[in-house]
Amino acid sequence: METLPKILIVHLKRFKVIQYNQKKLNYSINIPDNLKLDYLLKESNKQNAKTLYNLSAVVVHVGNGNEYGHYYCLVKISGKWIKFDDESVQVLSLKFYLIFFRL
Repeated sequence: METLPKILIVHLKRFKVIQYNQKKLNYSINIPDNLKLDYLLKESNKQNAKTLYNLSAVVVHVGNGNEYGHYYCLVKISGKWIKFDDESVQVLSLKFYLIFFRL
């Protein structure tokens, strides 16, 4: 690979198909604060490349099905995580952060 994108968007598939039906996967996953991808670049391109991505937002789906449920977003602003949920906006506590991100 020659270069990495300036902004990286990762989508985790959280559904699987079982006999023509989709089922949501509800197991927990760890979300790292940083993701280093220098191993994707050729050696000659590693020196000046920005290969460390910092987590800045997460979109969360709540609900058991893929055709229904609710979405909210967590965004990191000035070092604090903010939850945007329809009309509600709140700064998250450290306890919520530790539980959600499994640190």
